Amino acid sequence: MSMENPVSPLEAEPVPIDISDRVRAVFDNPNQREAMKERIALRRDIAEIQFLNLTLDYTTLDHAKFLKTLLESEPQGGKWTFAIRATESQMKEAANVFASGVEWTPAKS
Repeated sequence: MSMENPVSPLEAEPVPIDISDRVRAVFDNPNQREAMKERIALRRDIAEIQFLNLTLDYTTLDHAKFLKTLLESEPQGGKWTFAIRATESQMKEAANVFASGVEWTPAKS
């Protein structure tokens, strides 16, 4: 997966890289050991990227917490946008995650 920030010729700011599919694949991996290796590789791969986008459906509290830790590693001057679609009860369950800067997108109950 290329981790370059493509620049649109009509825009002054680079287009954010969407890592939603990659994160979803990590979460879907049933092998705990492989998933942990993939999480570490993901953190390494995105460490220097200035513009990221991520939008996922709520799965588990542990997954939401992982997104929070990813967002906390945003590089200085970076513009990372992370959002989770969740019901109101899921949002309350992960209130700490949403208070940390991960955006809440209301999902239908």
